[in-house]
Amino acid sequence: MIGGGYLDSRKCTGSIFQAEYRFGKYFWRYIRPQIDFLISQHGSGFIGAGIGLEFYVTRNILLIPSFVPGVYWRGKGKDLGCPIEFRSCLELAYEMENQVRLGVQIYHLSNAHLSCDNPGFNAISFCLSLPLKS
Repeated sequence: MIGGGYLDSRKCTGSIFQAEYRFGKYFWRYIRPQIDFLISQHGSGFIGAGIGLEFYVTRNILLIPSFVPGVYWRGKGKDLGCPIEFRSCLELAYEMENQVRLGVQIYHLSNAHLSCDNPGFNAISFCLSLPLKS
């Protein structure tokens, strides 16, 4: 999955690019492991691994909440208080007949109060998911 969007964290706003790999195999029916990579126009970024739960609301509409712990680096972006961060995301996607998905994600990146400073940031991203054949 690739995507691009807008991040907002009070004093630091701008564009963001993301890439996500969702493994083909499901666990416990809905759970799918994933690896996330985000980078902002300010050079700050995040890489992590976690899980997403894929629920078909209709035949072609999916709701995908996900949780990904990972590592954040500041670059020239916002200081989030700790290199350990957690990405909580909700995606709404439309799946076409060829399994290509178009979606929108909203997410929050936070250190869950692992440090005294926990400003976090919110983002919205539009995404395109392409199935990889094995």
